[in-house]
Amino acid sequence: MTRISARLFLALIAVLAILESGCGKFFSNSNGGGGGGGNSTTTFVYAASSSGVFAYKADLTAGTLTTLAGSPFGTSIAPPVAMVIDPNNKFLYVGSSTGISGFAINSDGTLNTIDLSLNAQLTPAALAASASTLYVLDNSFNTLSALTINSNGTLTTPSGNTAVQVTGLPSGLVIDPAGQHLYAALGSTGILTVNINSDGSLTANSSNIVTPSSTAVSFNDLTITPAGKSMYATANGGVVAFSFNTNGIPTPLSNGAVVTTGTNPSAATVDSSSSFLYVTNRGSDNVASFSITNSGLITPITNSPFATGSAPVGVAVNSKNNFVFVANSQGVQTFAVDSSTPGKLNAKATVNAGNNPAAVVALH
Repeated sequence: MTRISARLFLALIAVLAILESGCGKFFSNSNGGGGGGGNSTTTFVYAASSSGVFAYKADLTAGTLTTLAGSPFGTSIAPPVAMVIDPNNKFLYVGSSTGISGFAINSDGTLNTIDLSLNAQLTPAALAASASTLYVLDNSFNTLSALTINSNGTLTTPSGNTAVQVTGLPSGLVIDPAGQHLYAALGSTGILTVNINSDGSLTANSSNIVTPSSTAVSFNDLTITPAGKSMYATANGGVVAFSFNTNGIPTPLSNGAVVTTGTNPSAATVDSSSSFLYVTNRGSDNVASFSITNSGLITPITNSPFATGSAPVGVAVNSKNNFVFVANSQGVQTFAVDSSTPGKLNAKATVNAGNNPAAVVALH
């Protein structure tokens, strides 16, 4: 073998070794399903409205949202009521009065529509997701169902898996970080705990429904701390805080007292550090901010609540916890979390999200 041929052979071996290592920077999966990108300086945010799903690239230094090409995606979506991203940032699901729409999240944040072809017609009031299962709280048939998330994002009903029947007004749903329990907010009926069994089936703890006090009136939206220690339910004029007993049943803190947030609380979320709670108030056009103590009790941040656009209905926090995104009738409004007063929100720009924005989510 000549010296030149030997060099070419060694170069070829080096290239093949790089390709074999599967370095994602060399190839992009335009069909999606590989999971959304995002890094220390950018992430992706999504808003669902009757116009479709708008995708944005968020600059985590400047706090700006840039609408991605192709938005809105899935323009045939009926007015949405719920939206969720799976924990691996691979798929996004939107629930509306006409069913569920699914999208694969590409590495550049854009979306590809998934043909779900579900046999059952579901009308979600709320959605929750684990890495392998989408949970659907239905408000037409009053059921809680589990759907398997396949590798391509399609959904199938597990064999022999039956839906759990619920009572009341289905409105909110969360899954605990350990993936062992679901919590369903059922309006004035209360909060139902549902066990997730090892085979994926669901068992309702119907005898342990936590009912709202006469002051709380009803429980609507739910959010749980990523640490899994505390849960918060929007109620009449505020939120109620909960811890959990050894069986995973919610236990109201402060005797179930309602902590005032504003008029008609509409959505709630907790940051990834389990340190701050944010609640949008549709009736008073603002977002309330609270610090979370080790026991789960909450304390209002100075100058909270903070003014938003009209009728805020959704709230999300980026994984670095330095920006909060609020969906309101004008679009998606960005708030920077104050660096000197943690939890304090500083309003920034609002971007268009189409007609009647109903929900906003950010990559985990």
